[in-house]
Amino acid sequence: MSDEVWDAGLQLERTRLAWQRTSLAMMSAGLIIARIVGHHEIGLGVVIAAAVVIIAGATGVASTRRYRRTNRHLHDDAPLTGGVVHLLMTLAFLVVAAGGVTFTLLLAGG
Repeated sequence: MSDEVWDAGLQLERTRLAWQRTSLAMMSAGLIIARIVGHHEIGLGVVIAAAVVIIAGATGVASTRRYRRTNRHLHDDAPLTGGVVHLLMTLAFLVVAAGGVTFTLLLAGG
């Protein structure tokens, strides 16, 4: 595999950076929700925080692996594969959304 840049516009690099920013934003939102929920239910807040950190971290790792694999496949003129990053971000979104709903229910009931 060549170390040269595949495309002049650096689309792969921009996509990788976008996934990393999205992962960090999702982690931030999840930790905020976990803190808010943890104010009412400490155990649930810890579970939400742990889930979001693990999923967002896995998304960061998966996006780096996806970048390397895609770069290699483009240089080798091979078909592109993968969708793990999308699945992980969907899971992170669902955890954050569930935390928001939980907070709303706790606030309404408390």
